[in-house]
Amino acid sequence: MDSSSSSSPRNSNKYEVFLSFKGDDTRDNFTSHLYSALCQNKIETFIDNDLKRGDEISQSLLDTIEASTISIVIFSERYASSGCCLDELLQILECKHGYGQIVIPVFYRVDPSHVRRQTGNFGDFFSKLEERFPQKLQRWRNALTEAANLSGFDSHVIRDAEETDRIKDLQKQLLSKLLNDGNVRNVRFQLKRLARKKVLVVFDDVNHSRQIESLIGRLDQLASGSRVIITTRDKQVLQNCWASQIYEMKELVYVDAHKLFCQYAFRGAHLDASYSKLTHKAIKYAQGVPLALKVLGRHLCGNSKEEWESAMRKLEVIPDVEIQEVLKISYDSLDDSQKNVFLDIAFFLKGERRDVVISFFDAIGFEVKIELSVLDGKSLITCLDNQIRMHDLLREMGREIVRKESIDHSGKRSRLWYHKDICEVLKKNKGTEAIKGISLDMGKANSEIQINPYTFSKMTELRFLKFYGSENKCMVSSLEGVPFTEVRYFEWHQYPLKTLDIHAENLVSLKMPGSKVKQLWDDVQNLVNLKKIDLWYSKLLTKLPDLSLAQNLEILDLGGCSSLTETHSSIQYLNKLEVLDLDRCESLRTLPTSIQSKYLKRLVLRGCSNLKNFPEISSSGIHRLDLTHVGIKELPSSIDRLSKLDTLKIHDCTSLESLPSSLSMFKSLTSLEIIYCPKLKRLPDELGNLKALEELRVEGTAIRRPPESLGQLSSLQILSLSDNSNLERAPESIRHLSKLTSLFISDCKMLQTLPELPCNLHDLDASGCTSLEALPASLSSKFYLSVDLSNCLKLDLSELSEIIKDRWMKQSYNYASCRGIYFPGDEILKLFRYQSMGSSVTLETPPPPPPAPAGYNKLMGFAFCAVIAFSVPDHHHYWKGYLYCDLKVKSEGSYGHLHSWYLGEFSYLESDHVFLKIISYVEADSVFLRSYLSDSEDLVESFEEVYEVYFGIRCPHSQCLDCEVKKCGIDFVYAQDSRRPKRLKY
Repeated sequence: MDSSSSSSPRNSNKYEVFLSFKGDDTRDNFTSHLYSALCQNKIETFIDNDLKRGDEISQSLLDTIEASTISIVIFSERYASSGCCLDELLQILECKHGYGQIVIPVFYRVDPSHVRRQTGNFGDFFSKLEERFPQKLQRWRNALTEAANLSGFDSHVIRDAEETDRIKDLQKQLLSKLLNDGNVRNVRFQLKRLARKKVLVVFDDVNHSRQIESLIGRLDQLASGSRVIITTRDKQVLQNCWASQIYEMKELVYVDAHKLFCQYAFRGAHLDASYSKLTHKAIKYAQGVPLALKVLGRHLCGNSKEEWESAMRKLEVIPDVEIQEVLKISYDSLDDSQKNVFLDIAFFLKGERRDVVISFFDAIGFEVKIELSVLDGKSLITCLDNQIRMHDLLREMGREIVRKESIDHSGKRSRLWYHKDICEVLKKNKGTEAIKGISLDMGKANSEIQINPYTFSKMTELRFLKFYGSENKCMVSSLEGVPFTEVRYFEWHQYPLKTLDIHAENLVSLKMPGSKVKQLWDDVQNLVNLKKIDLWYSKLLTKLPDLSLAQNLEILDLGGCSSLTETHSSIQYLNKLEVLDLDRCESLRTLPTSIQSKYLKRLVLRGCSNLKNFPEISSSGIHRLDLTHVGIKELPSSIDRLSKLDTLKIHDCTSLESLPSSLSMFKSLTSLEIIYCPKLKRLPDELGNLKALEELRVEGTAIRRPPESLGQLSSLQILSLSDNSNLERAPESIRHLSKLTSLFISDCKMLQTLPELPCNLHDLDASGCTSLEALPASLSSKFYLSVDLSNCLKLDLSELSEIIKDRWMKQSYNYASCRGIYFPGDEILKLFRYQSMGSSVTLETPPPPPPAPAGYNKLMGFAFCAVIAFSVPDHHHYWKGYLYCDLKVKSEGSYGHLHSWYLGEFSYLESDHVFLKIISYVEADSVFLRSYLSDSEDLVESFEEVYEVYFGIRCPHSQCLDCEVKKCGIDFVYAQDSRRPKRLKY
């Protein structure tokens, strides 16, 4: 719809006001509010609701204009794009001249001078009518000039209500309502009265704290218990008002967004299933913004699927005008420098680290911190976890603002992102000095792009260049001689050349992941602004250039550069280096003897299998060090300088022979892993000094006897000594580890005995200890211990049976669970009263037995027992499976499922094994168990059914054809004694 109107034939006086407007621009915002306000004040107003008008104005509409007393012309940016609107304006002015009709222009977010002279975006839209209506063009020009010279209203002036006398009237109205006093005269006196009355006031869409102060005074002077709610686009407004709580509006979750969208798109009707994918796409585009959901739903309502698809494709290039106009309010309030920062973030820096963004602007001599604060305060950006973020609709708004800089000539825009525009500029050599940045998703390009290097030479103001995507489609013969002197950000995924022959003295970030580069440049470049080099997985890179003049470099990422044999000695003098990532640089043989940066926080040497030396580190800021698959033979004693280290991983270091005693100086170390270092024969005796250590894993080494000082690790919770084939004994001192909850000592083939266990141990895994013959006496007192003794084939089973019996008979569960014990054997324990051959056992619930003595019949849980057997030996050593139990009830001749329990995981077993698992009442959580605990006889009678307990084996990654449950059993566990449950017949 292009306009709206008031009035019927002149002498009928049916309408008093005619509204002329461009529907796409203002129908659902300014015009709708104006129409509502006129109607509320009993002013008969005509608004044309025809949404699909053409360029010709109807005779009935001309008659309506002629019969109107007042015409309000709402000039918006696209008003002059409609011949119908302009014909309305001609008729309105004729009525003004002919019989004195009152004409009131309103300039809605458009400069009156642009309307008067047909310039700016307003003029761009008007010029498009020249070819279609050349005979009308001059009359329209004259009409626009005349109307713009009339006395009217600028929407910006209306919005700034605090600058007009209206604020005083509004203040009197507000005080009159709050104080219930229709005669407000002395405002200062009334404000004192207000300070004694508890009030609730809501101020909506406030853009300056002065508005609040002018209306109601200082908020802290209101009566105790008063509540003032303020909505605003600018967080600074709330801070200036001393708001006690600030809440940020969150996007709608998907369910609510779906409901709101469908309400407008389908008018509350049932969603047609054939539109579900398109609906999801539209909701995803809106990203939880209510305005966007309503506008899109309204625009798509009643259209065919083909029209929906066309509209969504259009939105990828040109955002919806109505949505953009609302979002643009905050943008319009920015000054020029803030607008430029916003646009740079929208195009290039969204998702970047905050410090990188600051460095980007520092390199052009611009202090950006205050600008970021302003943008954040107006919710145009957010900073979370040091990352600059922006809503996608705001980014699209920024892109649309730049597109309008030059609608028909993409090479004259300041920033480029749309792949078709970029391809045209690069292929056809249309670059100009206007272009400040290019961001191309190469995955969207339909074909390979052959770039003429000369086109970059014309982009003398280029600051940002980003070619990204999973496949490089940008081909260039050379960049030699191209003046990239203004470039701050250079990113080119799968960069195709062997060298980077550019001079970019202002470069802040260089990112070329997956490039084909062998070396960057030969000479020493003065890269004083450079903060980051990312050559991740540039597999052809063999050496680095001299970086001695890049003294502000913070990140050097060379991960995956498998051909890199050495790093330049200059990296040891990069005094601000924070990250050095050499992950999987498998050809790297040497590093500088030292790295002098005191800011180094992250050093990754994982996978450097040919690296023989570990450098001296000056920084104490490294928290995590991963030396997996590194070729070093020893660690230097100076490693103790890493005083803040909390995690140290030494995995697969097949050449490592010793560890320095200085390892014990890591006062902050909480996790130490030494895994598969087959030449390591001893641990430092001083290891017990690691008082903060919570997890220690020493696996796959040649150690025979760990030091007794392990018993001094007072914070240790997890200890693993598994897979140490030479281990003869574990330290007896570990029984003093009061915080130890898990002890893993599996596959230690020479281990014959276990030490006495610490008091709070919950898990003991000694599986695969084929020489183990005896268990510690303390095992019988560990009521809640889970024990894995699978494949301990020399174990004294009679001793084990007594321990199990003691644990079962003496414990008081207190609603806790003994999680299980697994050991070699082929019989169900005699303690189980319900047992059978095969994988299932049946229980019945007939009348209850005679009463038992008080205190001896409190049922606490279930005990399950099963015998597992493998039918095929030897070739299942990597097999994994787990045992489960299903409870079924028989009703009307068939079994129905009630509950399932997971009973434990196991690997290949070299003989038959017994699995014993106890589940507490709390864990069982089944109607079956609760029926036995009920005091209601009626409930018991209602459970006089037959129950089947079925044991099964599941194998996540293979079939369980060679494994079966041979025998099974179930019984009940109860407190203090082994007496039977009150209502169980057996």
